[in-house]
Amino acid sequence: MGDGAGEGDAATGAVGLKRRAVQLALCALCVAEAASAQERVLLRIGGRAGQTWSTTRASVTLGPVPDAAVPGDTNWVWGTRSISHGTRTVLAVSGDTLTVSDVTDSSRLDLVGAPDSANPRSPSGPLLTVVSRIDTRGRVFEVHYTRVAPGRPEDVSGPFGDERQSSEERASFLLPEMPVRVGEEWGDSSLVRTQGDTAASRVRCWRLEGVEAAGGARIAVITGTIRVTPSVPGGASVAATTRSELDLDGGWFRSERTTSLVRWEREEHPGASKLELLAVWSGPHDR
Repeated sequence: MGDGAGEGDAATGAVGLKRRAVQLALCALCVAEAASAQERVLLRIGGRAGQTWSTTRASVTLGPVPDAAVPGDTNWVWGTRSISHGTRTVLAVSGDTLTVSDVTDSSRLDLVGAPDSANPRSPSGPLLTVVSRIDTRGRVFEVHYTRVAPGRPEDVSGPFGDERQSSEERASFLLPEMPVRVGEEWGDSSLVRTQGDTAASRVRCWRLEGVEAAGGARIAVITGTIRVTPSVPGGASVAATTRSELDLDGGWFRSERTTSLVRWEREEHPGASKLELLAVWSGPHDR
């Protein structure tokens, strides 16, 4: 009986030690996660000359149809669906400034919700080459594009964007100037030009939600909101949300998803439209 009791006590003690070890490991993990959350992270894009990423962009735009467009039927929704494939290449690097080329190799555009007779499906949309000079925070200093429309061999070239805007205002995203912790936010506000060359106020805010490990890489998860308020009655207002995954080691985004709601308050045609955009980059690869 004595030997059996001793063995039972030993087994109980071993189980207790294992439980204690598991508890200590969990505590250490919690401490490590807490410490990681308090570490500041420098968010930057980058790359070496010659590196490339494969790109895929898909978008859906939906909106109500005015009464006059569809007599007798005002409840259906129209829109467009597009998908494109291309390549992003770092052409040159000078300090913290990159010259980047985005080439659309193929694209397709379809109408959504339209009858077949009204749907001019396009198996190949306009092909586009965009050369940008940007810095590691995403500020845009210069953009030039060349578009080749299907069936038209000539190029249509010219500057892209409003030259009156600053490099920060022309940036589709803006990374913080200083390192940030998980949970911290940054942003900007400015006046931008909308359709009709009218001014609107734009407020953008981003937040570092976390830093994750995926496939041996560190991925920064960034969310954002964008609000555009028109300065004149009847102008379009925009409310958008974004979610991006930035590869801290690879130097570029892995994905970006944007959902935008556009509203306009015009007496003749008030309404709204919705845009959903998903962009995915895979790479980098060396040429």
